[in-house]
Amino acid sequence: MNWDDMLSCITGAIFDFDGTLVNSMPDWAGKMLYLLNTHHIAYPADIIRTVTPLGDVGAAEYFRQNLGLSLSVEQIRAELDAYALPKYRDTIQPKEAAEQLLLRLKRAGVKSCILTASPQHMMRPCLERCGLADYFEFNWCCDDLGLKKTQPEIYARTCAQLGTVPGKTLFFDDNIYALRTARAAGLVTVGVYDESSAGDEQEIRSLTDCYIRSFSQLV
Repeated sequence: MNWDDMLSCITGAIFDFDGTLVNSMPDWAGKMLYLLNTHHIAYPADIIRTVTPLGDVGAAEYFRQNLGLSLSVEQIRAELDAYALPKYRDTIQPKEAAEQLLLRLKRAGVKSCILTASPQHMMRPCLERCGLADYFEFNWCCDDLGLKKTQPEIYARTCAQLGTVPGKTLFFDDNIYALRTARAAGLVTVGVYDESSAGDEQEIRSLTDCYIRSFSQLV
């Protein structure tokens, strides 16, 4: 779909955070692998691909139920936070041209929000430091809703909160499972390149309405 044609008929935009708006996937994945390696837990090669749409609570539950990690959800979250929070607070940077795209959407009257697997206390300080916080109507994470990005209901609820309908709402993400579910829920999907999901690029291209290597293609 042509970008200008797409923009002319949409009223809302939902953005993933990690790997989409900001270059954080090495640190997001790093906290998960650090936890598993520290506790000597064996895991499949595609573990990050699997847990990315789940949120920290969902990932913790997955590690407990599927990989045998014998910590409570609260203990797992505390260890993830200790590893990752300084990086979100101090060093992680936006993707190229992210702010320019957000400004273009705002000027076009398109309302934007974030829907992410990262918890609020990770996302907020990063958004504020990077100067992006004021572009969004609200920011939701999976843990806020008790839903995963592999569940269609999460997209319906986010669109309703944003005041848009799925067919007129863009969904930007780098994860194949989230994009597949959002498309099935009726959203207009935009695949965003990230090195962490490079192996899925061709499949993501085949199931999205638009695929970009950089936000600079859209501004």
